[in-house]
Amino acid sequence: MGWIIAGGILLFLILLLCLSVVLRVHVTEEFTLSVGILCFYWQIFPEKPAKKKKPKAAPKKATKKAPSKKKRKKAPPPEKKPEKGDIKGTADIVLDLLKAALPPLGQMLRHLRLVKLDARIWVGGSDAAETALAFGKIQALFYGGYAALQNLIRVKAKRVEIDCDFLLPETRQDIFFCIKLRIGVILWALLRMAWRFLAHTIRKGQQPEPAVQAVKK
Repeated sequence: MGWIIAGGILLFLILLLCLSVVLRVHVTEEFTLSVGILCFYWQIFPEKPAKKKKPKAAPKKATKKAPSKKKRKKAPPPEKKPEKGDIKGTADIVLDLLKAALPPLGQMLRHLRLVKLDARIWVGGSDAAETALAFGKIQALFYGGYAALQNLIRVKAKRVEIDCDFLLPETRQDIFFCIKLRIGVILWALLRMAWRFLAHTIRKGQQPEPAVQAVKK
């Protein structure tokens, strides 16, 4: 019975680590960003307006007595001067964190997947010559960036269309894509960052302090 429970827990953990955190991006006249897992998504930008609560009836204010003149006002406490921090120590900690985080972070970014890319761009404008030039520039930038992105991460596109419409007063776009990253990859990168930072801190603590040379008179 025990091995069945252990196997079930192990299977659940494997399935959990295989799930992906999904970042959905939609660009039209507005920019929408949401994050989720499975079928549950939360919109990050723009933030949804909070529901307005019904205003409660204000309680009746009690009549206040006029303060007596005998009471003296308390003097405000003196302001505390901010203590000077150890700038060198803070800078060393930041550098150690960067050294520990950059290699695992770079490896994690290689596991990103861009899927469901659906991009439609209609280039327009009041001047036909400027519209044609803008069409060429947008094509070069978009397809050049798309090819460079394919060399870095896995990309799956559903549709990519760039058209020129001289009747449109301005350029319009409808771009949607999802960025996926597995939970297991994220946790492994975080563990590597923590281990590298801890090992670097221990090595740094074991190093002998430089001897202070006496100044000759």
